Amino acid sequence: MMFKNSIWNNPVGWSEDFVGTKFRFWLLICLQIFVGFLIIFTSFFTSAPSNYLSIGLPVIAGTILFPIMYIAALRKLFIELKKHKNETAICEGEQNQ
Repeated sequence: MMFKNSIWNNPVGWSEDFVGTKFRFWLLICLQIFVGFLIIFTSFFTSAPSNYLSIGLPVIAGTILFPIMYIAALRKLFIELKKHKNETAICEGEQNQ
């Protein structure tokens, strides 16, 4: 199956694939900031100067801040799940002895 770890079938596996390493996490953050600023700059060039504030703030929130908060929350969830797996494995190992 091509999409073994999709967000609907296996959300934990998907989050591990999405933000599993620090490099991938920071790469996604940097890409999100780049794309957000690209959208902001193109919207500024296509709109009148009187609309800069009304366009800029929602675009910054929608394209940069909210996705970065989502990616950071996924990373924290991944770290907590990894800690929980390790604690569970340690407890099971102590019970087996």
